[in-house]
Amino acid sequence: TYYNMETPTAYLSFDFENNSSEKLQFVDQSTNSSVPFIVQYESSQPTLPPVQWDDVTADKINYSNMLIILVSPTAATAENVAREISSARSQNIPIFGVYIAGATNTTDLPKWFERSRVVNLDWNAIGTKIEQMMKEGKNELLST
Repeated sequence: TYYNMETPTAYLSFDFENNSSEKLQFVDQSTNSSVPFIVQYESSQPTLPPVQWDDVTADKINYSNMLIILVSPTAATAENVAREISSARSQNIPIFGVYIAGATNTTDLPKWFERSRVVNLDWNAIGTKIEQMMKEGKNELLST
């Protein structure tokens, strides 16, 4: 467990074309997590030119303690999800995922993402992953 820290913040990555309702449910229910966290930023429709969208998104991800991916049956093919994962990896931001919308351990995962980092939509399991993320990547320096 970590102490004397502000509430962890997350960037929530999801397939905005197919999973907006699941995203709303996840955010609404996030207060049920065994470890409190705040969804500070989330995937947005790419209304900006790609380079600008990438820069704005990279900043939002960098300001977060972790990237949480809502892993749905369509997340593996959502272009924004792949770009957000790539951005998080390049900035040493820890990543984990949560299965939603009928996704299971046989659902295709986004590129560069490991199945061992995905949990079911269970708030105790999510809390455990949040604690783990707060000891990884850029957060490792904060927890020592």
